[in-house]
Amino acid sequence: MKTKKKRKLRRPKKVHYERIPKKWSTWLEAIQNDTMHLLHLHNIHSEVIETYRKNKQLRQHNDTVFIDYFNETYASRIAVGIRCITDVHRRSLSLIKLMWEICDNCNLLTRRRYVHMYKPSARLVGRAANKHFDKLAGKGKSSLTKSIVRKDISSLKNDERIKRIRNHVNKSLAHRNIKPITKLPTYHDLRRALGLVEYVVTRYSSLLFAQGWIKMTPTIQCNWTAIFEYPWIPTRRGRTIPAQSKRETP
Repeated sequence: MKTKKKRKLRRPKKVHYERIPKKWSTWLEAIQNDTMHLLHLHNIHSEVIETYRKNKQLRQHNDTVFIDYFNETYASRIAVGIRCITDVHRRSLSLIKLMWEICDNCNLLTRRRYVHMYKPSARLVGRAANKHFDKLAGKGKSSLTKSIVRKDISSLKNDERIKRIRNHVNKSLAHRNIKPITKLPTYHDLRRALGLVEYVVTRYSSLLFAQGWIKMTPTIQCNWTAIFEYPWIPTRRGRTIPAQSKRETP
């Protein structure tokens, strides 16, 4: 009797798409972590200051030494962090330097590569991927263009708030300039500059990894504000200061 030959299963053809340099992935992951950490610190600072403002009993004290210290520490750390992420020194790992390299190799970030990173399960997925790429690179573009990357670089380098922050860090924090600067960055400058950095990082996270960030601020899993529900310093007679009632979530 003739035996039937077993049919060989054909392997699906591999879809070849442009590979980005490993350096880009490594750098962007480091920049993502730095940005998320700054947003984490900003979130904690905002909640503590909001709690202080709502607590009339705390605001009765004219002595604001601790709040001043807390604000100054926050402002210095955020300013230095923004300066690092937007640095242009040749030895720095920064967002702007990464974008320069991407600008010189825009042909690697193609529509075909971007769509391939989505799960190939349905036509709707492909449509969504193409729509997202249209928003990032321009409608109908086959790859990212240099003009778009240069525009993003310019938005960081020429932003007045980031300029003030960089000048403050270079001439007041990292070094003591002979002639002190007259225009210091405000807390509003810090918030807006950090928001701009977050926006650019999310754009390039999507282009390189197809990551759809809405907000990069990490969610704190524990009840970190519980520490403020207990008195910190006992009185001289051994008694403790009455604990504040549990605050409402804003």
